[in-house]
Amino acid sequence: MNGHPGKVSATLTLFCFGATPDAITGNLGLQPTATDYIKPSPIYFTPKGNLPTREGATWSYETASKISSSEIEKHLRHLLSLFLPLKEKLKALQAKICVRIYWESILAGSSLAGLQIPADCVEGIAELGATLDIQVVKISKVKGAD
Repeated sequence: MNGHPGKVSATLTLFCFGATPDAITGNLGLQPTATDYIKPSPIYFTPKGNLPTREGATWSYETASKISSSEIEKHLRHLLSLFLPLKEKLKALQAKICVRIYWESILAGSSLAGLQIPADCVEGIAELGATLDIQVVKISKVKGAD
């Protein structure tokens, strides 16, 4: 896959109810790049009636500070190399897992290479039971290029 001069990152985020960020970190043995608490709201409306929500945590690991490449494949492979071996621990956490890709593309002339995700990376994301969210930002002009 060809690189491009924009910002690229991939983030794996866990949404865990009944857990704290520290407990998730201890369970996985990895340091997150961001964490937060999920605060319960007074009522959660469901088809079965009103239920109280539960406390929990979000736990994220972003590749931008670890991988300098503009190739998304390298970012995804880094995430998968860390988290596929932890698949059973992730399952035990009963977390909702989301992989987010941020891809900033800077136009160069009239052509723009598209975002490409290798099939084995898609398979790895599926093996984790994760959803995939892609944010593409198109920048038509490089700042300071005038």
